[in-house]
Amino acid sequence: MSFGTEFGRGLQAYREAHRIIFKHKLTHYLWIPGIVTLIYTVVFFGFTLHFAGRIASEADAYPAWLSWMGDFTQWFLKSVYWVVATFLFLASLKYVLQVLLSPILSNLSVAVEKSVWGLEPDAITWKEFFQDMGRSLMLAIRNVVIELSLCLVLAFIPGVGQIGGLLVSSYFSGFGYMDYVLERKKMTIPQAVSFCRAHRGLAVGIGIVNNLLMLIPFVGWIITPTYATIAATMETLRILNPQDAKRFDAFVAPV
Repeated sequence: MSFGTEFGRGLQAYREAHRIIFKHKLTHYLWIPGIVTLIYTVVFFGFTLHFAGRIASEADAYPAWLSWMGDFTQWFLKSVYWVVATFLFLASLKYVLQVLLSPILSNLSVAVEKSVWGLEPDAITWKEFFQDMGRSLMLAIRNVVIELSLCLVLAFIPGVGQIGGLLVSSYFSGFGYMDYVLERKKMTIPQAVSFCRAHRGLAVGIGIVNNLLMLIPFVGWIITPTYATIAATMETLRILNPQDAKRFDAFVAPV
């Protein structure tokens, strides 16, 4: 399929994911990411507030004759600090959730494969469980380094660079969720990279909705991992099991 066709399927997959969540009683998977998100948010901004207080103390230490400059410096440093902190939080959140929630989201992907496709994935041993977590961490580190490097370069290209940065970020977001299936199918990281490059339109489509939903405070952070995992699982399995695609479409058709 062309980039445009797969991109469109990635967008539409979220509508199917919504039906599957309620049709197959998977709503409990919405709460677990919410709890993890809440914990990460509290910890991240707890440290952020702590260091913000230290910056304020440093700014207050100016001599009296520089007090006017101290007030300006304090305001400027705080403003820059909170802008950077918020950016880092939003940029890191998707990868933190993908790694910390990897056992939960991987199990969700298995549940979708069983209940929707009627397939029976291989059982996962404890050894494979920890190996999969390590793999998710390694893949996340790889992707975030490449993503940030490319986005940094693109940031210097006015207009086009920002659009390119969004597409790059979306590609790696979609890649991360598609990998729950690829990992289960015993693909190595290089094989998964090749697969997602061949289906980059799908990865970008899934990732761009993921990134837009993550801009919605709290609600988006809570529901997005579940929706993105189901959307990516459905479309990845469609590619890997083309002979079963029609049967799959019958399962998810609106009632």
